[in-house]
Amino acid sequence: MLVVMQTPKTIIHDAQTFIIIILLGIFASMAFNLLSNVIRALGDSRTPLFFLIIASIVNIVLDLFLILVVKMGVAGAGIATVIAQVFSSILCIIYIYRKIPNLQLRKSDFKISKREISEHARVAFPMAFQASIIAIGAVILQSALNSLGTDVVAAQTASSRIDQFATLPMMSFGITMATYTAQNFGAKKYARIIQGVRQGLILSICFSILGGIIVITCGHVLVTLFVSPKEFKVIHLAQVYFNINGSMYWILATLFILRYTLQGLGQSVVPTIAGIMELIMRSIAAIGLTALFGFVGAATAGPLAWTGSVAILIVSYLKAMKNLKQLDKEQQAQKN
Repeated sequence: MLVVMQTPKTIIHDAQTFIIIILLGIFASMAFNLLSNVIRALGDSRTPLFFLIIASIVNIVLDLFLILVVKMGVAGAGIATVIAQVFSSILCIIYIYRKIPNLQLRKSDFKISKREISEHARVAFPMAFQASIIAIGAVILQSALNSLGTDVVAAQTASSRIDQFATLPMMSFGITMATYTAQNFGAKKYARIIQGVRQGLILSICFSILGGIIVITCGHVLVTLFVSPKEFKVIHLAQVYFNINGSMYWILATLFILRYTLQGLGQSVVPTIAGIMELIMRSIAAIGLTALFGFVGAATAGPLAWTGSVAILIVSYLKAMKNLKQLDKEQQAQKN
Protein backbone atom coordinates (compact mmCIF):
# COMPACT_ATOMS: atom_id res chain seq x y z
CA MET A 1 0.00 0.00 0.00
CA LEU A 2 2.79 2.43 0.88
CA VAL A 3 4.53 1.74 -2.41
CA VAL A 4 1.30 2.25 -4.35
CA MET A 5 0.85 5.56 -2.49
CA GLN A 6 4.25 6.71 -3.81
CA THR A 7 5.71 7.00 -0.33
CA PRO A 8 9.25 8.41 -0.56
CA LYS A 9 11.89 5.71 -0.06
CA THR A 10 13.55 7.76 2.67
CA ILE A 11 10.49 7.48 4.94
CA ILE A 12 8.76 4.26 3.84
CA HIS A 13 10.39 2.22 6.63
CA ASP A 14 9.25 4.72 9.29
CA ALA A 15 5.77 4.77 7.78
CA GLN A 16 5.51 0.99 8.00
CA THR A 17 6.76 1.07 11.59
CA PHE A 18 4.08 3.61 12.52
CA ILE A 19 1.31 1.56 10.85
CA ILE A 20 2.37 -1.63 12.64
CA ILE A 21 2.32 0.08 16.06
CA ILE A 22 -1.08 1.71 15.44
CA LEU A 23 -2.64 -1.57 14.25
CA LEU A 24 -1.20 -3.49 17.21
CA GLY A 25 -2.91 -0.96 19.47
CA ILE A 26 -6.15 -0.72 17.51
CA PHE A 27 -8.00 -2.31 20.45
CA ALA A 28 -7.45 0.92 22.40
CA SER A 29 -9.11 3.06 19.75
CA MET A 30 -12.04 0.64 19.51
CA ALA A 31 -12.43 0.60 23.30
CA PHE A 32 -12.52 4.38 23.64
CA ASN A 33 -14.97 4.83 20.76
CA LEU A 34 -17.31 2.22 22.24
CA LEU A 35 -17.13 3.34 25.86
CA SER A 36 -17.25 7.10 25.20
CA ASN A 37 -20.27 6.77 22.91
CA VAL A 38 -22.10 4.63 25.46
CA ILE A 39 -21.56 7.38 28.03
CA ARG A 40 -22.79 10.00 25.52
CA ALA A 41 -25.86 7.90 24.77
CA LEU A 42 -26.87 8.28 28.43
CA GLY A 43 -26.85 12.06 28.04
CA ASP A 44 -23.38 12.80 29.41
CA SER A 45 -21.39 14.44 26.62
CA ARG A 46 -19.03 16.46 28.80
CA THR A 47 -17.19 13.55 30.40
CA PRO A 48 -16.07 11.89 27.12
CA LEU A 49 -15.01 15.32 25.82
CA PHE A 50 -12.99 15.87 28.99
CA PHE A 51 -11.33 12.46 28.60
CA LEU A 52 -10.62 13.17 24.91
CA ILE A 53 -8.95 16.47 25.77
CA ILE A 54 -6.83 14.76 28.43
CA ALA A 55 -5.85 12.03 25.94
CA SER A 56 -4.86 14.64 23.36
CA ILE A 57 -2.65 16.42 25.89
CA VAL A 58 -1.11 13.10 26.97
CA ASN A 59 -0.48 12.28 23.31
CA ILE A 60 1.31 15.57 22.67
CA VAL A 61 3.42 15.34 25.85
CA LEU A 62 4.42 11.76 25.05
CA ASP A 63 5.19 12.75 21.45
CA LEU A 64 7.61 15.38 22.69
CA PHE A 65 9.16 13.07 25.29
CA LEU A 66 9.53 9.94 23.13
CA ILE A 67 10.66 11.78 20.00
CA LEU A 68 12.86 14.56 21.43
CA VAL A 69 14.12 13.05 24.71
CA VAL A 70 14.13 9.27 24.16
CA LYS A 71 14.94 9.73 20.43
CA MET A 72 12.49 7.01 19.31
CA GLY A 73 11.46 8.89 16.18
CA VAL A 74 8.32 7.81 14.36
CA ALA A 75 7.97 4.72 16.55
CA GLY A 76 7.68 7.06 19.53
CA ALA A 77 4.84 8.93 17.83
CA GLY A 78 2.96 5.67 17.28
CA ILE A 79 3.52 4.47 20.83
CA ALA A 80 2.42 7.86 22.20
CA THR A 81 -0.83 7.63 20.23
CA VAL A 82 -1.63 4.12 21.48
CA ILE A 83 -0.77 4.95 25.10
CA ALA A 84 -3.00 8.04 24.98
CA GLN A 85 -5.87 5.93 23.62
CA VAL A 86 -5.34 3.27 26.30
CA PHE A 87 -5.30 6.00 28.96
CA SER A 88 -8.58 7.49 27.73
CA SER A 89 -10.18 4.03 27.65
CA ILE A 90 -9.10 3.34 31.22
CA LEU A 91 -10.61 6.66 32.30
CA CYS A 92 -13.91 5.62 30.69
CA ILE A 93 -13.82 2.23 32.43
CA ILE A 94 -13.14 3.80 35.84
CA TYR A 95 -15.91 6.36 35.30
CA ILE A 96 -18.44 3.68 34.30
CA TYR A 97 -17.44 1.46 37.24
CA ARG A 98 -17.85 4.28 39.75
CA LYS A 99 -20.71 6.33 38.29
CA ILE A 100 -22.78 4.00 36.07
CA PRO A 101 -23.03 0.58 37.78
CA ASN A 102 -25.84 -0.46 35.43
CA LEU A 103 -23.32 -0.56 32.58
CA GLN A 104 -21.04 -3.07 34.29
CA LEU A 105 -20.94 -6.22 32.18
CA ARG A 106 -22.24 -9.55 33.46
CA LYS A 107 -22.29 -13.04 31.99
CA SER A 108 -25.93 -12.68 31.03
CA ASP A 109 -25.12 -9.63 28.89
CA PHE A 110 -23.22 -11.77 26.39
CA LYS A 111 -26.29 -13.60 25.11
CA ILE A 112 -26.70 -13.18 21.36
CA SER A 113 -29.83 -11.36 20.23
CA LYS A 114 -30.57 -11.42 16.49
CA ARG A 115 -32.85 -8.39 16.82
CA GLU A 116 -30.23 -6.25 18.55
CA ILE A 117 -27.48 -7.36 16.15
CA SER A 118 -29.72 -6.50 13.21
CA GLU A 119 -30.49 -3.05 14.64
CA HIS A 120 -26.80 -2.35 15.26
CA ALA A 121 -25.92 -3.46 11.73
CA ARG A 122 -28.67 -1.30 10.20
CA VAL A 123 -27.19 1.84 11.71
CA ALA A 124 -23.50 0.89 11.79
CA PHE A 125 -22.80 -0.40 8.29
CA PRO A 126 -23.82 2.78 6.44
CA MET A 127 -21.76 4.85 8.91
CA ALA A 128 -18.79 2.50 8.50
CA PHE A 129 -19.11 2.68 4.73
CA GLN A 130 -19.21 6.47 4.96
CA ALA A 131 -16.06 6.52 7.10
CA SER A 132 -14.36 4.16 4.64
CA ILE A 133 -15.20 6.47 1.75
CA ILE A 134 -13.67 9.42 3.59
CA ALA A 135 -10.59 7.32 4.40
CA ILE A 136 -10.18 6.36 0.74
CA GLY A 137 -10.21 10.06 -0.13
CA ALA A 138 -7.51 10.66 2.47
CA VAL A 139 -5.37 7.87 0.98
CA ILE A 140 -5.71 9.35 -2.52
CA LEU A 141 -4.73 12.77 -1.19
CA GLN A 142 -1.78 11.34 0.73
CA SER A 143 -0.58 9.62 -2.44
CA ALA A 144 -0.51 12.99 -4.19
CA LEU A 145 1.31 14.58 -1.26
CA ASN A 146 3.91 11.80 -1.18
CA SER A 147 4.84 12.57 -4.78
CA LEU A 148 5.77 16.14 -3.76
CA GLY A 149 8.63 15.07 -1.48
CA THR A 150 9.52 14.63 2.19
CA ASP A 151 9.21 18.32 3.12
CA VAL A 152 5.58 18.31 2.03
CA VAL A 153 4.91 15.07 3.91
CA ALA A 154 6.50 16.52 7.05
CA ALA A 155 4.48 19.73 6.74
CA GLN A 156 1.25 17.81 6.21
CA THR A 157 1.94 15.50 9.16
CA ALA A 158 2.78 18.31 11.59
CA SER A 159 -0.03 20.62 10.50
CA SER A 160 -2.62 17.81 10.55
CA ARG A 161 -1.73 17.04 14.18
CA ILE A 162 -2.43 20.62 15.19
CA ASP A 163 -5.47 20.68 12.90
CA GLN A 164 -6.95 17.64 14.65
CA PHE A 165 -6.54 19.27 18.05
CA ALA A 166 -8.14 22.52 16.81
CA THR A 167 -11.16 20.72 15.35
CA LEU A 168 -11.82 18.54 18.41
CA PRO A 169 -14.46 20.91 19.87
CA MET A 170 -16.33 20.98 16.55
CA MET A 171 -16.33 17.20 16.30
CA SER A 172 -17.48 16.89 19.90
CA PHE A 173 -20.37 19.28 19.26
CA GLY A 174 -21.37 17.16 16.28
CA ILE A 175 -21.20 13.84 18.13
CA THR A 176 -23.18 15.37 20.98
CA MET A 177 -25.90 16.44 18.54
CA ALA A 178 -26.35 12.82 17.43
CA THR A 179 -27.11 11.75 21.01
CA TYR A 180 -29.17 14.86 21.78
CA THR A 181 -31.26 14.49 18.63
CA ALA A 182 -31.86 10.77 19.08
CA GLN A 183 -32.91 11.18 22.72
CA ASN A 184 -35.35 14.00 22.02
CA PHE A 185 -36.71 12.35 18.90
CA GLY A 186 -37.45 9.22 20.91
CA ALA A 187 -39.12 11.37 23.58
CA LYS A 188 -41.09 13.21 20.83
CA LYS A 189 -39.69 16.58 21.93
CA TYR A 190 -39.41 17.96 18.43
CA ALA A 191 -39.18 21.63 19.39
CA ARG A 192 -36.16 20.88 21.58
CA ILE A 193 -34.39 19.30 18.60
CA ILE A 194 -34.92 22.40 16.43
CA GLN A 195 -33.76 24.71 19.20
CA GLY A 196 -30.81 22.49 20.10
CA VAL A 197 -29.56 22.25 16.54
CA ARG A 198 -29.66 26.04 16.14
CA GLN A 199 -27.76 26.57 19.37
CA GLY A 200 -25.31 23.79 18.47
CA LEU A 201 -24.60 25.46 15.14
CA ILE A 202 -23.98 28.83 16.77
CA LEU A 203 -21.65 27.41 19.44
CA SER A 204 -19.75 25.19 17.03
CA ILE A 205 -19.26 27.96 14.45
CA CYS A 206 -18.05 30.33 17.19
CA PHE A 207 -15.50 27.73 18.31
CA SER A 208 -14.49 27.16 14.69
CA ILE A 209 -13.79 30.86 14.17
CA LEU A 210 -11.73 30.98 17.37
CA GLY A 211 -9.85 27.82 16.39
CA GLY A 212 -9.21 29.21 12.93
CA ILE A 213 -7.78 32.43 14.32
CA ILE A 214 -5.47 30.51 16.67
CA VAL A 215 -4.04 28.15 14.04
CA ILE A 216 -3.58 30.94 11.49
CA THR A 217 -1.82 33.29 13.91
CA CYS A 218 0.06 30.74 16.03
CA GLY A 219 0.34 27.74 13.73
CA HIS A 220 3.92 28.46 12.64
CA VAL A 221 4.98 28.46 16.30
CA LEU A 222 3.05 25.28 17.16
CA VAL A 223 4.62 23.41 14.23
CA THR A 224 8.03 23.79 15.88
CA LEU A 225 6.80 21.36 18.54
CA PHE A 226 7.03 18.66 15.85
CA VAL A 227 9.83 19.85 13.55
CA SER A 228 13.07 21.75 14.01
CA PRO A 229 12.77 25.56 13.93
CA LYS A 230 15.43 25.40 11.21
CA GLU A 231 13.05 23.56 8.85
CA PHE A 232 11.93 26.82 7.27
CA LYS A 233 10.32 25.24 4.20
CA VAL A 234 8.29 22.80 6.29
CA ILE A 235 7.09 25.60 8.58
CA HIS A 236 6.14 27.76 5.58
CA LEU A 237 4.18 24.93 3.97
CA ALA A 238 2.41 24.20 7.26
CA GLN A 239 1.42 27.87 7.51
CA VAL A 240 -0.07 27.66 4.02
CA TYR A 241 -2.13 24.69 5.21
CA PHE A 242 -3.31 26.60 8.29
CA ASN A 243 -4.28 29.68 6.26
CA ILE A 244 -6.44 27.67 3.87
CA ASN A 245 -8.02 25.23 6.31
CA GLY A 246 -8.31 27.51 9.36
CA SER A 247 -10.26 30.11 7.40
CA MET A 248 -12.78 27.40 6.43
CA TYR A 249 -13.30 25.73 9.81
CA TRP A 250 -16.81 27.21 9.97
CA ILE A 251 -17.82 24.97 7.07
CA LEU A 252 -16.45 21.92 8.90
CA ALA A 253 -18.35 22.96 12.04
CA THR A 254 -21.57 23.13 10.02
CA LEU A 255 -20.80 19.75 8.45
CA PHE A 256 -20.42 18.02 11.82
CA ILE A 257 -23.68 19.43 13.19
CA LEU A 258 -25.73 18.59 10.08
CA ARG A 259 -24.28 15.11 9.61
CA TYR A 260 -24.68 13.94 13.18
CA THR A 261 -28.10 15.53 13.54
CA LEU A 262 -29.37 13.55 10.56
CA GLN A 263 -27.78 10.38 11.93
CA GLY A 264 -29.47 11.05 15.27
CA LEU A 265 -32.79 11.19 13.41
CA GLY A 266 -32.08 7.73 12.00
CA GLN A 267 -31.06 8.86 8.52
CA SER A 268 -28.08 6.97 7.12
CA VAL A 269 -28.41 7.21 3.34
CA VAL A 270 -27.93 10.98 2.97
CA PRO A 271 -24.80 11.14 5.19
CA THR A 272 -23.38 8.29 3.10
CA ILE A 273 -24.06 10.20 -0.13
CA ALA A 274 -22.41 13.23 1.48
CA GLY A 275 -19.40 11.02 2.24
CA ILE A 276 -19.21 10.02 -1.43
CA MET A 277 -19.22 13.71 -2.34
CA GLU A 278 -16.31 14.23 0.07
CA LEU A 279 -14.41 11.47 -1.74
CA ILE A 280 -15.07 13.08 -5.11
CA MET A 281 -13.95 16.53 -3.97
CA ARG A 282 -10.80 15.22 -2.25
CA SER A 283 -9.96 13.25 -5.37
CA ILE A 284 -10.36 16.35 -7.53
CA ALA A 285 -7.96 18.23 -5.24
CA ALA A 286 -5.50 15.34 -5.09
CA ILE A 287 -5.42 14.53 -8.79
CA GLY A 288 -6.21 17.86 -10.43
CA LEU A 289 -5.34 20.75 -8.15
CA THR A 290 -2.16 19.19 -6.75
CA ALA A 291 -0.82 18.72 -10.28
CA LEU A 292 -1.59 22.37 -11.09
CA PHE A 293 -0.73 24.17 -7.83
CA GLY A 294 1.35 21.68 -5.82
CA PHE A 295 0.90 21.76 -2.03
CA VAL A 296 -1.52 24.71 -2.22
CA GLY A 297 -3.86 22.60 -4.34
CA ALA A 298 -3.58 19.66 -1.94
CA ALA A 299 -4.26 21.92 1.05
CA THR A 300 -7.63 22.87 -0.44
CA ALA A 301 -8.78 19.24 -0.36
CA GLY A 302 -10.31 19.57 3.10
CA PRO A 303 -12.35 22.73 2.49
CA LEU A 304 -13.49 21.41 -0.89
CA ALA A 305 -14.62 18.12 0.65
CA TRP A 306 -16.43 19.91 3.49
CA THR A 307 -18.22 22.24 1.07
CA GLY A 308 -19.33 19.40 -1.19
CA SER A 309 -20.63 17.38 1.75
CA VAL A 310 -22.51 20.32 3.30
CA ALA A 311 -24.16 21.03 -0.07
CA ILE A 312 -25.66 17.53 0.06
CA LEU A 313 -26.53 17.53 3.76
CA ILE A 314 -28.21 20.94 3.92
CA VAL A 315 -31.04 19.91 1.58
CA SER A 316 -31.92 16.89 3.71
CA TYR A 317 -31.42 18.92 6.90
CA LEU A 318 -33.89 21.62 5.85
CA LYS A 319 -36.41 18.94 4.92
CA ALA A 320 -35.91 17.20 8.28
CA MET A 321 -36.42 20.45 10.20
CA LYS A 322 -39.60 21.12 8.22
CA ASN A 323 -40.93 17.66 9.14
CA LEU A 324 -40.04 18.22 12.81
CA LYS A 325 -41.92 21.52 12.82
CA GLN A 326 -44.93 19.77 11.33
CA LEU A 327 -44.78 17.01 13.93
CA ASP A 328 -44.51 19.62 16.69
CA LYS A 329 -47.60 21.45 15.36
CA GLU A 330 -49.58 18.23 15.26
CA GLN A 331 -48.44 17.40 18.78
CA GLN A 332 -49.49 20.83 20.06
CA ALA A 333 -52.84 20.54 18.30
CA GLN A 334 -53.52 17.21 20.03
CA LYS A 335 -52.71 18.73 23.41
CA ASN A 336 -55.11 21.63 22.83
